[in-house]
Amino acid sequence: MGDSSRQSRTRNHQKVAVFNEVMCRLRELNVEEAAESGFEDELWAHFSMLPLRYASDIDAEQAKDVLMHKKLLDKARDPLFLTGPAVHIRLVKICMQPHNLGNYAQPSFGEGGNDKLLHEITIATKDKPKLLSAIGCLMSEIGLVIQECHAFSTIDGYSFVTFLVDGWEKGIDHLRSTLVKEISDMLATKENTKVNV
Repeated sequence: MGDSSRQSRTRNHQKVAVFNEVMCRLRELNVEEAAESGFEDELWAHFSMLPLRYASDIDAEQAKDVLMHKKLLDKARDPLFLTGPAVHIRLVKICMQPHNLGNYAQPSFGEGGNDKLLHEITIATKDKPKLLSAIGCLMSEIGLVIQECHAFSTIDGYSFVTFLVDGWEKGIDHLRSTLVKEISDMLATKENTKVNV
């Protein structure tokens, strides 16, 4: 019993430490929201809704990404936002590092001789069984090649997934509208199937 409560305190301490680093970084960057009354509580609520793995995967340099994740999840939770999943897309430069498994190249952020531009797609929506698999299949169907994926589920039944993808040449706005439409259709089809069963 003592070991499990000690482990729980250690895990919570890790999450609090990352939260504090992110909060300080947002203030250093003069991010407007960070100065607003109640924002610190809102950001902590964001962290507390996610597993420890989320805090382990980020650091203070990704503070603006944390803010974007929070905004996407807030949008997905908003009952007035009925236009589909919340989607954020940007281009990122990735240094492709040779991996020790044949010709496979492992994506890693940074500079290098093998830089490649990829689309980073972050999607937030109500969590559903097999959602990650369905979105992965959908991306393949529209011609995207997934290089990397990070998925998180919240304790209140939402999820957000970040993909690094290759294979899209038609622009970010077209990719966003395509994904919103296709994911919305997919979720509506799943919902209708569930109702009809």
